[in-house]
Amino acid sequence: MLDGYEGAGKTFAALAIATHLSRGWGLPDASGRPSGATGEPRATIYVAAEDGVGDTLRPRLERAGADLERIFVLEGYRDRSGAEGYFTLADLRVLAGALDAVKPALLVLDPVFAFLDADGHKTKEVRPILTRLAGLAAEYGTTMLLIRHMRKSATDRASHRGVGSVDFSAACRSVVVLAEDPEDERRRVLAHAKSNLAPRGPSLTFLINEGQLEWAGLAGLSADELLESREQRERRQPLVRGEAERFLREFLGDGPKAQQTVECEAKGVGISVSTLRRAKQELGVRSRRVRGDDGYSWVWSLPEGRDDA
Repeated sequence: MLDGYEGAGKTFAALAIATHLSRGWGLPDASGRPSGATGEPRATIYVAAEDGVGDTLRPRLERAGADLERIFVLEGYRDRSGAEGYFTLADLRVLAGALDAVKPALLVLDPVFAFLDADGHKTKEVRPILTRLAGLAAEYGTTMLLIRHMRKSATDRASHRGVGSVDFSAACRSVVVLAEDPEDERRRVLAHAKSNLAPRGPSLTFLINEGQLEWAGLAGLSADELLESREQRERRQPLVRGEAERFLREFLGDGPKAQQTVECEAKGVGISVSTLRRAKQELGVRSRRVRGDDGYSWVWSLPEGRDDA
């Protein structure tokens, strides 16, 4: 499950995954950077309700460098009599036929609620559909990625923020939330809210520049922290801002450091990312985007005239 607020970039993220699969490229690893070619190219079936193929999906895939021969969009069906119709989850024979024809590694339902011919808030209506979807996933060896909008709730855990029945998140082996970085509106953060079959992965970040997704390293935020209100973050701070400022003066005193390194070191001494970034602004720490062998990254340095004194 991929949960996110409207406009957060859920489709960008799903298309990036499909692009990586189509080329056999590795997804971002524990360092937050794509790991290059790691396997055989694989196919994806994309079922979209809110974005058009010609004006949105195909242009984004082309800019990302996808192999379009391996990405299929399911828009509807035509039966033997010639009658046409739209796909819904009420009759999974259409989906089964597409899976049998393409044998994809990934199937994306974007968003899943658009294809429900049922009340998505009622367990008794949702659970049978999810059970049948899980059966198809197992039968065809396909990962199913369900995209869902989130509710703005200050009380629910991150894994329960998605609209509809809690059976959606309960049925999924992995739930990831996508939201704007609370301290940097340019960045988006993908954070693991649930993982049943493996340890939770690190929180990944990306930027969207000129209609193209660029992976931007890691973020020291859990899914619950990512969705906290500003007031909640203020109450949760483990150290006062002055201690975070002292850390930055000392750690950056001998020269610029990668943002990822600074955040990891700060987290190791109990300083949250939000506290660290407020201290960064207070001190006037500079942030530069540099290009290296592994892509773009951010580097922090003290302003001119400041040292570790």
